[in-house]
Amino acid sequence: MMSKLELIVLGFINRDNIYGYEIVKFFKDTGFYEWMKIKLPSIYKVLTRLEKKELISKKRVYQDDGIPKNEFSITEKGKEVFPIEMKKYLTDQKDMRFFEFIFFTLLIEQSVTRKTFLKALQIQIDKIKDTSEEKKAKHKALRAFFPEETFMSPLIGGHFKTIKEQYLSFFESIKEKAMLPESDSYFMQED
Repeated sequence: MMSKLELIVLGFINRDNIYGYEIVKFFKDTGFYEWMKIKLPSIYKVLTRLEKKELISKKRVYQDDGIPKNEFSITEKGKEVFPIEMKKYLTDQKDMRFFEFIFFTLLIEQSVTRKTFLKALQIQIDKIKDTSEEKKAKHKALRAFFPEETFMSPLIGGHFKTIKEQYLSFFESIKEKAMLPESDSYFMQED
């Protein structure tokens, strides 16, 4: 299985030919690198690894200023591997965080089937709805450590409940949108 960063970089290149610095700039400008715990210099190492695996190719392009830049494009092998790896990542990652999932949905156009997308989305919904014994035990341990009610307790509890409801509502909206016929072009056709 590819690393998260390899999949992200391949996803960028799958969308269109791109310069390495443009990927770094995107993460820097949007702050996604902080949310997803990505070290910006490692993007260049990933580009080298993906090229060695023959998933991408590099072409030196000379700009008007005379400075050469490396433009990356996805290879046929990369086009075959990306949907397979994306499907694995979306459906096997039980610990994927909210923003990480949202970010990956930006990269999947024509790379996963609607069925795979809905399965991955349901995993996220189930995580939010989770009331497992493990989660109850963690909550109980927190209460044992902080047994006294403070003026903040109701605020924190209410705030987390509101966030949970907003996430669920957001994911349900995504699910509804994904089911619409006009979303067909976004998904890879079923085999």
